[in-house]
Amino acid sequence: MTQRFLDAFGAGDTAAACGALAPRARDSLTRGGGTCESTLSSVKLPRDPVGSVAVWSDEAQVKTAGDTVFLHEFSTGWRITGVGCRPENEQVYSCEVGGP
Repeated sequence: MTQRFLDAFGAGDTAAACGALAPRARDSLTRGGGTCESTLSSVKLPRDPVGSVAVWSDEAQVKTAGDTVFLHEFSTGWRITGVGCRPENEQVYSCEVGGP
């Protein structure tokens, strides 16, 4: 799911990228009244390939060279809950979209 999101985002396919987001992450992009697609097109995210993956039950963390992505497994499959995340300390991350 993460690589599909990164590929779609990198290609400018914000509709497909928004489709990979969990509802809460999508909502974080539409709070200002715009659409997920229009808001996501203005977000700056690293476009590095997937590096490491760690899974804990229905939660996952994917790391790239310049990003940390958080996911949750819903009944419909894995969705991204936070992207563009950088650690503030050992336990807290700040994310461009959504959050852990």
